[in-house]
Amino acid sequence: MHFVIDSWMEWDIKLPRAKGIQSIEVASFSPASARKKNQPYPDSLVTLGCSILKIRHDVFGDKNAQIAECPAVVSTH
Repeated sequence: MHFVIDSWMEWDIKLPRAKGIQSIEVASFSPASARKKNQPYPDSLVTLGCSILKIRHDVFGDKNAQIAECPAVVSTH
């Protein structure tokens, strides 16, 4: 089975650092799936990803944003 990834599911994040730009690419963000595979995301990635999903849901009304996977993060921000 192959998953279709669109621009809503793939994030290219660039962070300025003292030694240059750090690039992070996230495809198909799913904390629950990562935990099931026994490869949980770092807490900072979960916070960032869940914040992105919440903003997308609040601003664009995206019904597909999987914010249900992020109840603690979504409720505190």
